[in-house]
Amino acid sequence: MLQRGKTVLVTGGSRGLGRAIALEFARQGANVAITYLTEAKQADDVVAEASKHGIEALSLQADLCDPGSCEEIFQAVSARMGGLDVLVANAATGVFEPVSKITVKHWNRTLAANSLSLVLLVQKFLVSLRERSGNVLAISSAGAVRALPQYGLVGASKGALESLVRHLALELGPMGIRVNAIVPGLMDTDVLSLIEDRDGVIAEASRRTPLGRIATPEEVASVACFVTSAAAAFIHGQTINVDGGYGIVG
Repeated sequence: MLQRGKTVLVTGGSRGLGRAIALEFARQGANVAITYLTEAKQADDVVAEASKHGIEALSLQADLCDPGSCEEIFQAVSARMGGLDVLVANAATGVFEPVSKITVKHWNRTLAANSLSLVLLVQKFLVSLRERSGNVLAISSAGAVRALPQYGLVGASKGALESLVRHLALELGPMGIRVNAIVPGLMDTDVLSLIEDRDGVIAEASRRTPLGRIATPEEVASVACFVTSAAAAFIHGQTINVDGGYGIVG
């Protein structure tokens, strides 16, 4: 198993892709801590499911925009699990509105949650490493480089995230810490339930994808585990698309 004996923190791990990533790490033998903002019951369910693999699992409520809350996360994980090997920055939020309707409050919250949080998490990660090496993986989205309807604010925050990944890779590589990002294709998670024409969106994305379908969270999670494993020891500073070829189509 690629991740046996490792300790991993997955932010936003109570549902959707974060849940799938946490469970895949657990299946591969890693101890897993997840954060959630409001979904305590869902987080408890993930911990219970992960624990079936014979590993240690922990859920923590946190506001990742708050430096104090980030500090509490790492203190709790270090006390319970003795430090970390892998950080997966998955939690995200945003307002789906035309740029003309974005407020300062929308901007500040989205950039803080989707970009600044990576900085805050990495700062704490550096002092909680169990060994001299480690892995940071950020979850981005196609909107970082492609223009999508009503996605301007979230896209800007994800563009900042990908830039941070490159700069962190330059800074942390000499310390033995690898930093990468994954861009998932469209997945049928609860986020899609917020879209009025869910079925139409899935059908159109499937039509445009060379492999003829959308991704599953489990497929993306398996790549997350691989990229942060010793098997990918020379992959660094990269943004990797896991989208069935959607991104190569104009």
